Amino acid sequence: MTAEAALSACQAWVRDVVVGLDLCPWAAAPLADGRVRWRATSEAGLAELIAEVVFEAHVLADDDDLPTSLLVLAHPEATPAFEDLLEGVEIAEAVLDDRGLGALVQLVAFHPEFRYDGSEPDDPANGTNRSPHPMVHLLRVADVAALAVDGAALAERNARVLRAREA
Repeated sequence: MTAEAALSACQAWVRDVVVGLDLCPWAAAPLADGRVRWRATSEAGLAELIAEVVFEAHVLADDDDLPTSLLVLAHPEATPAFEDLLEGVEIAEAVLDDRGLGALVQLVAFHPEFRYDGSEPDDPANGTNRSPHPMVHLLRVADVAALAVDGAALAERNARVLRAREA
């Protein structure tokens, strides 16, 4: 699969699932306004992933009108394992903290095999973060905080919605 095809599949997933099912209160407005930065990368290694995330964080830091960026990992031969993506995101968060960007940007991992800690692999609730291809979502911390959404209540609501779709 090409990087363009992976990017297109992830854009459709965000539009149809994330926004379509109202799983994320932060997604609809920037998507509708065309203020989401989408980028696919074919880099496959951990160091390259971290460098790509840091680059995207700098893009957000330099553009006040851009609230979010989605980095699609579209390596044609190798999809990182879910655990490897989580490790990369954790390291990237530490690097962003070291560079003074941690207070500006929040990272969220998406993966075809996403699984909430303690959940069963086949729990439909895992679908909130099960994208067609691995992605790292960078959000402005201030934008997330401005909506004052109860994260636990949102997670419970999303789990109900996704489980009901599977029933």
